[in-house]
Amino acid sequence: MDAAFEGNANGVRAPNGECATDRVAVTPYTVGGARAGRVLCYTIEHGPTDFGGQEQEPDESHLEWTDENALIYAHAVRNDLGDLTLYDWWLTSAGPLVPGADGEGVIEKDRPTTAAGPPPRDGSYLVLPRGGCAGFPDDQCAMYIDAGSYQLWFTGDSSAAETGPRPRARAGSGSSRGYRRGSDA
Repeated sequence: MDAAFEGNANGVRAPNGECATDRVAVTPYTVGGARAGRVLCYTIEHGPTDFGGQEQEPDESHLEWTDENALIYAHAVRNDLGDLTLYDWWLTSAGPLVPGADGEGVIEKDRPTTAAGPPPRDGSYLVLPRGGCAGFPDDQCAMYIDAGSYQLWFTGDSSAAETGPRPRARAGSGSSRGYRRGSDA
């Protein structure tokens, strides 16, 4: 279990961090204040087509975790870049099932302080705008795109820091106007 987890964490070069605020990270997690295992998060962007012009697989968000008590290693994949949505699902719904104080099982993990606030909207993901988030240089924030508009907000804060019309991709760039995925894009 630990060797497989470490192999995947090393394969994506995951630094110590927090999945609520970092696009690629590995960190321990707790349930009821007790250490329960480790979690790894990352995304894979396949691009729209391969070199032959064939459509690629969809982009993916990955979350892998261990349950140190039950010696379980698990891996969840979402077929889009909604990494914050996948992370929130994991925090509130995925195992391990740990006995609670009243004898009932507890699934929900302890929410890190960086993930405080309401859960992200379905399809939300982390971005690093060229000018920073809402004018704060080098700040990463969450983004949600719906129809013809976007919303940016600091993770852990439910109020939108910036809103506007949906950015358009520049011809041949493969990216939206000024927005890079995560801090290493």
